Amino acid sequence: MARRFASRTIASFNRSLQTSSTVNAPNVVSISYPTLLSSPLSLEKSIEQAFGSHPQALGIIIVKDLPDVYKTYRETLLKFGYKFSHLPEETKERYTDPES
Repeated sequence: MARRFASRTIASFNRSLQTSSTVNAPNVVSISYPTLLSSPLSLEKSIEQAFGSHPQALGIIIVKDLPDVYKTYRETLLKFGYKFSHLPEETKERYTDPES
């Protein structure tokens, strides 16, 4: 009985998280990866909406429908980022760009 209650509670919590993240992010722009490759010029309005100078521009764009290989790329990049963050400061300094 307690297990069933916990399962229902967790399921309810997950649904509320999904709903709230959708509701709280109305200005997040998402674009399709295949569209980005096939007709990037058609995304001009979406990119302006995401990165424009107006107050609603969050500076974030979500690229959806990525090929499966991108999961591996992301995991590899995160591991490298973790390793890089633990390097000595003098090593990391060699890779900084003071002008940026």
